[in-house]
Amino acid sequence: MVSNPGIVGHDFVIGNEAAQQAHERQMAAGAPDDMAGGSSIDVPSGATATLVYTFAQPGTLIFGCHVSGHYAAGMRGTITVTSS
Repeated sequence: MVSNPGIVGHDFVIGNEAAQQAHERQMAAGAPDDMAGGSSIDVPSGATATLVYTFAQPGTLIFGCHVSGHYAAGMRGTITVTSS
């Protein structure tokens, strides 16, 4: 679950750097925020949203927000997946 207690809506995208950059370009071009193929959700202001995502293999992925200017300003982080 992803919570957004703020007053501005966000999106939450999981993927590698190439996926993040592709989503950034799509958002900048005005594409709808459902272009990440099941690896993104909208998180409206004051809301909580759920993304069900299956991690296929160990490694590091990036999560980020691609509302205009957010990713470039640092609204991103990493998820490290280890084998069980």
